[in-house]
Amino acid sequence: MIFSAPQSTRRSMLIGSAALAATMPGTAAAAPSADQLRTAVRRLRFRTDEGPVFWWIKGTSFAVIDAVLTPLYDVCFGSIQQVTNRGDGGFDVLQLELGFRMDITGQRRMTTFRNPFTGEESEVIFAPVGPSRISYSVDVIPSVPATFGGSKLQFTPHPGAPYVEGGTFFAPYRASSRIVTPGQPDRVWNDIALFHGPARTALDPSVKMAPASAIYSDIASFARWTNMGDRAGNTLLRATGGKVANIRHMPAAWKDLVREYDASLLSDPMGALQRPREANRG
Repeated sequence: MIFSAPQSTRRSMLIGSAALAATMPGTAAAAPSADQLRTAVRRLRFRTDEGPVFWWIKGTSFAVIDAVLTPLYDVCFGSIQQVTNRGDGGFDVLQLELGFRMDITGQRRMTTFRNPFTGEESEVIFAPVGPSRISYSVDVIPSVPATFGGSKLQFTPHPGAPYVEGGTFFAPYRASSRIVTPGQPDRVWNDIALFHGPARTALDPSVKMAPASAIYSDIASFARWTNMGDRAGNTLLRATGGKVANIRHMPAAWKDLVREYDASLLSDPMGALQRPREANRG
């Protein structure tokens, strides 16, 4: 769900600019402008020109009940993205997401899940998401579709101010979603991330795509397939991730899983973005 209102963002970035002034070589007297900051965020998270972007995320999902953490499964996630610029200064991202749930050792893809509280087993279905087109404003805020797989999606971004510390550029991210499905309890999902990379590349206008990593978490209602019933609590994902310019540099474990599903995605990832959604099935 990672990947996300313009006036609020501008204010946040202007506030953050004062902290950046002293960290940029040769700019002690002038802080970066709001334009420079939001372009740096885009350079860090995506790229400023058109072309492919690949993100990976690896982590562990926990159940949180009465403030006690219980590991549920590991996550091995990857996203294939194509960035296209628009005339209004914003950009579109066409993306295909392939996320695999792994056993808690992270070594084996799960096909069944055993609820640690009830012992009940359920099938784990792998289903790629996309290709989906997300439109981003010049402030790097996405316009998210109001429906998702037959459910209503209420999406709210919470912009944060970027900053530099110790030579690293940080871009905080937070967003909340409510998924409304007829006949089912609403599911609430909160994404929290901290994108980061070297400040010298994130703030360099000659760089189109800056190296970036991410510390990522989501806090969400229990998914229905975990069979938690009416049990009070939520899930917490603890994860890290990274951005690369070529699919060859994605983690080997993710590439092995994708190869098992459909090897053509590795040989022609951009071609996969032109497939109809129905062609990408688990």
